Amino acid sequence: MDKIYSEMRERNLNNVQTKGFSIDNQISHYTAEARDPRRCLALSTFPTYEWSAEGTRLMETLLKEFGNSPDVVLYEENPASDVEGEDIRRGKLHWTLMQIMGFAVYPPENGRATQSYGESVEALSTGEMGSAFKIHYQGVIAVGTGLVLVGVCDQDINAARNTLREGLKEGASEEGGTPFMEPFVNNIVHSTILRFSGGDGQGEIAAKVLSIAKEFESSKLGVGIVDQLRVGECSWRMLECEIEDTPPCHVWQLAKSRV
Repeated sequence: MDKIYSEMRERNLNNVQTKGFSIDNQISHYTAEARDPRRCLALSTFPTYEWSAEGTRLMETLLKEFGNSPDVVLYEENPASDVEGEDIRRGKLHWTLMQIMGFAVYPPENGRATQSYGESVEALSTGEMGSAFKIHYQGVIAVGTGLVLVGVCDQDINAARNTLREGLKEGASEEGGTPFMEPFVNNIVHSTILRFSGGDGQGEIAAKVLSIAKEFESSKLGVGIVDQLRVGECSWRMLECEIEDTPPCHVWQLAKSRV
């Protein structure tokens, strides 16, 4: 992954330095009656995290610098819920293995994903991902929307993705099948930890984000243990209150032999 991440880091840094960070104003939308309604269909998980000293320091730095900022969403393992009338927003730290249908096209005309569809995804995944595994987080990269953790899995995750893609394409071709409309071919392992939600994405706050990205770009941050996978509707922040509105259609446990 080193070559992929090196190119990713340089390309995104050049874009941010030229254009600033992109802002997602919708991600902070919250009232008692309505939250951000956008959803994709994805295979995702909430890993169990074991942070190193550097990983803990990164999270503490982010909270110190941006914990009270209304212009960013910070992602945490156990985020605080939204409070009506307050501008501070949090997201739940997660890992999306693959988007099956992107935010722009979900749900399809033939309806939302069902439990039987989720079970078929599990069946397709079992051969490559039947046992629990670890994500070794090995640095931070500034991307156009904020900051992401990057790492590697202790199994060939891209081979697993390719197997899943082929099965999803075949299933989508069947009558009444759920479309497979992956918005981009994901070949990295990343978890968002900061996302811009206000301001103009430039100036002092952008400089702080880039400085943190540089400081922790090669840090050994810890591991995420993946022992459960889920198929279903995902929001940008993955808060429990949002997922309760659109719960996953299927969740399953992985065997423990690999961890």
